[in-house]
Amino acid sequence: AGDDPTTVKVGLCLWLFNPFCFTISTRGSGESVVVLLIYGCFWALHVQRRIPLAGCLLGLAVHWRLYPVIFGLPLALSLGPPGRCRWPWQRLLHSGGLLFGAVTFGVFVALGALFALIYGREFLDGAYLYHSRRLDPQHNFSVYFYPTALFLEDKTGLFPNIARFAALPQFALCFWLGWSEADLGPAVAPLLQAIALVATNKVLTAQYFVWWWAMLPLALPWLSWRRWAFGRSLLLWAVGEVHWLFWAYLLEFRRWPVRPGVWCASCAFLTAHLWLLSEIRHSARLHAAAAAAPKVRSCSSGGAGLKAE
Repeated sequence: AGDDPTTVKVGLCLWLFNPFCFTISTRGSGESVVVLLIYGCFWALHVQRRIPLAGCLLGLAVHWRLYPVIFGLPLALSLGPPGRCRWPWQRLLHSGGLLFGAVTFGVFVALGALFALIYGREFLDGAYLYHSRRLDPQHNFSVYFYPTALFLEDKTGLFPNIARFAALPQFALCFWLGWSEADLGPAVAPLLQAIALVATNKVLTAQYFVWWWAMLPLALPWLSWRRWAFGRSLLLWAVGEVHWLFWAYLLEFRRWPVRPGVWCASCAFLTAHLWLLSEIRHSARLHAAAAAAPKVRSCSSGGAGLKAE
């Protein structure tokens, strides 16, 4: 990124002047602390090559918020041997990846044990167990809110609790993206994972957007972001959010019976998320292909023609 000052400036603006980021960060949320820990992990891993420090920072981030655990897979893969391996497991089971995983896991378990010792069952329930059984029937950006509301309101057993299966496509997407896209750039796979995690979560509020917005500046140098299709996908995402907010306003402030309309807007917003994910993945692949292609330059001598470097 240092070779392209424009990319650096755009990346900084995406975080520093993003209304989502500074609004969420100034209302009492600790998301900025988690982002700082994740940035520190990337700095320690890819700039300083200090694997134990990176593992400590990621373990602390996972202790603070569970979602950064998904970044462990592409980060560990990035430490592996370059090129193709004979067996898939060789990409992960190497000294750097094992050390990074062991330190991350050790820090997370140590902190969890310490706070469980201090606060007991209340900590374990609030920090970990609550998320597995949480059911939120109130309207939110997730496509699961309306089926959950119907399940909780139904006395006949007609509507199943489909939200309990939400983690299956969620973690499948995160694993696939973390494994298959780890070579496209240090932060590309984590960005794609964060979008997939947020888009398919069974509860989705505005603060969750910070999870992937924070990864976009890090991934920007490895994306062909100047293409109109890239900007169009971000614009579509913003339109999808505003569209959802319109229906939510009618439901919450005007008290109109439009809950199915809010759910349809959530489905449209999910589509916008997936389109954005697909476009970012395509942009990363275009950038990787352009970087791998042989460069052509003019001959400096008097001879005519071009030659590849």
